[in-house]
Amino acid sequence: MAYIRPVKTVRSVATAVRIVHSSWRCWRKIEHIRSAHTPEEIEALKAVAKERLDQAVAAAMIDRIVHGADVLTLKGASYRLRGRGIDSLPSIRTTTNQGES
Repeated sequence: MAYIRPVKTVRSVATAVRIVHSSWRCWRKIEHIRSAHTPEEIEALKAVAKERLDQAVAAAMIDRIVHGADVLTLKGASYRLRGRGIDSLPSIRTTTNQGES
């Protein structure tokens, strides 16, 4: 389980935003995002922490699904994207040096 936790700092008036990862075995890992002074800065840091937390949860789900599986990397045109005018997804497109002749 992971959650976002704002904490008042001891030596200053700032509020620290942290992501706390814990399990039922009382294992805890605290990831400090940053400290802020104004409510607007704190909300912005909470948004950054939520995005980072969402990425961590997605990576954990993928790890559980793929654990022990054989991963196949396919090359070539996608059958699913045929007829849409798209050669491939942007994440797998390769870039070429267009300045070379």
